[in-house]
Amino acid sequence: MFNISNFNKIDNISFDEAARTIISWGDGSLLEGMKTIEKKYIESSEDHDEFEDGWAWELNCFNVVFEGMSKLLGPKEAA
Repeated sequence: MFNISNFNKIDNISFDEAARTIISWGDGSLLEGMKTIEKKYIESSEDHDEFEDGWAWELNCFNVVFEGMSKLLGPKEAA
């Protein structure tokens, strides 16, 4: 999950809406979309604040999908 500032935090994104956004970055694959956004974030390591401003929607969608998938895969302690 990404740590998103309160300024860029979006609280009302549904899982379906977030998944559609992430899939659009992954050539039809949710996992590939997640990897693509994570890669872009890592590549922007010089200025994460600037990246967050430009990619706030996608980062919030990533977090919604990540959180939703985590619930499906089990509690953090199970790993």
